[in-house]
Amino acid sequence: MNPLIDTPFINLLAASCFCRQDELESSYNAFLCTVIEVCDNTVDYKQFFRILTHTQVRLDMLHPLRTRAKSTAGEVSTARYIAAAKRIVESELCLLNERVVHPSLFQPPRKNDIPDLFWSSEFTKRDLVELLSALEYLGPILNAVGKYAPFSVLVAFAEKTLNVSLPNAYKIRDEVLNRKTKSTDFLERLIEALIEKSAK
Repeated sequence: MNPLIDTPFINLLAASCFCRQDELESSYNAFLCTVIEVCDNTVDYKQFFRILTHTQVRLDMLHPLRTRAKSTAGEVSTARYIAAAKRIVESELCLLNERVVHPSLFQPPRKNDIPDLFWSSEFTKRDLVELLSALEYLGPILNAVGKYAPFSVLVAFAEKTLNVSLPNAYKIRDEVLNRKTKSTDFLERLIEALIEKSAK
């Protein structure tokens, strides 16, 4: 079953009698709405291609039939409506081709997409591990089930999000925790930067 061929517009054109202007205009507008709905909701490209192609063929079959017939007073020539419907179907076929060739252009933006971020070379990996350690111990970041995110998850998140490699994260964390002085050097600099900014 083709939802575009089974429309009042195609059925009206296939009838032997001529159409009234308002009837043809109304059915044509409904046909356009059906085209949009089918195009937006058909996921299977093969099925989508067949629907459009069969509709195109059906319109081609109607066109010579309707252009040879003579209109009478009060009746409307359907040729321009058929030509317009054919152009709509052809444009959707072209769009379908673009969707197949360049699928990424037709993907809706994902809500979770974030821009590329990088850990600055002005700061050390030790600074980042110090921050991640503090986040682990304070526990402001939770996983999907509401549990505190463990250090390994925080490290993996930082590596992926900040495009940085932390292969020795646990060793660095131990060194940070065992420092006799300045064990919170990076965190203190964060606090100082925030205080300085708020004082301006």
